[in-house]
Amino acid sequence: MNDTNEPTTTVEDRSGLSRRDMIKASVAAGALVWSAPILLTGKAAAASNTPCCATGTPVRFKLTSATATNCGASCLDNAPSTISSITCSTTVGNCLIQASNSFVKGVFKMGGTQAEVILQPGVTLIAAAAKGTNNCYYTYCTCFTTSQTDNSNCKNTCSTTNGGACGSGVTIPPNRIWVLQNMNGSTPAAGYTTIEVDTGTESLNYVDLALCLAPAITGVCP
Repeated sequence: MNDTNEPTTTVEDRSGLSRRDMIKASVAAGALVWSAPILLTGKAAAASNTPCCATGTPVRFKLTSATATNCGASCLDNAPSTISSITCSTTVGNCLIQASNSFVKGVFKMGGTQAEVILQPGVTLIAAAAKGTNNCYYTYCTCFTTSQTDNSNCKNTCSTTNGGACGSGVTIPPNRIWVLQNMNGSTPAAGYTTIEVDTGTESLNYVDLALCLAPAITGVCP
C-alpha cells in the first residue's frame, strides 16, 4: 500500500523501456526471453496441423520487393492444404519487414531474377515459393534443399500458373530456392535463416513465404 501521495513507480518507468522495446531488444539480440509477461503479449497457439509450427503462430504473405508485402492470388495457394490454409496478412507482413523491426529482411538483387530473404531468430520457415514468368517454384519443411545444385530428395518442385507441370526446358535442379540455416546472409549466425532465390531466365515477380512466428515476435507484430 502506498501511504505517501506520490504516484506508484512502474517497471516501465524505472527501466525507461516499454514492454514492446524489451521484446524487440531480446529478439534482435538473438536471445528470446520466454517470461510470462512477454509470452502473454503474443499469440501462443498454432493450428495443430501446421507443419514445422508446433508452438508458434503461422502466417503467410507475398514479398514483392525489399519493402512491400501483399496478399491475393499466390503460388502458395496451390501448396498442400496445411500450408495454403494459413492466413495471409499484409499487416503482419509489413510489420515484420519494416526497418525498425527487420525480422524479415528482403534483398532483391539487380537483374530482376534474384532475391535473398533473411529471417531473424524467432521466425522460422514453413514454406517458400518463387513466382517466375510462367512458373511457381516451391520448397517445404522439413526438407529444404541447401544449394542450387542439390539433387537430393529435397529438390524444388514446380508448377505452371494454371497448376499443371512445368513447361518444357524447365529442369530441377538447378533449384530456384535454397535455404541456409544458421546463416545471416553469408555470415554464420545461430538462429538465422537465409533463403536464396534465383529464377534463372524468368523474371522474378514475388517470393511467397509461410512463416512460424515465436510468441515474442507476435508481441511486436500481432
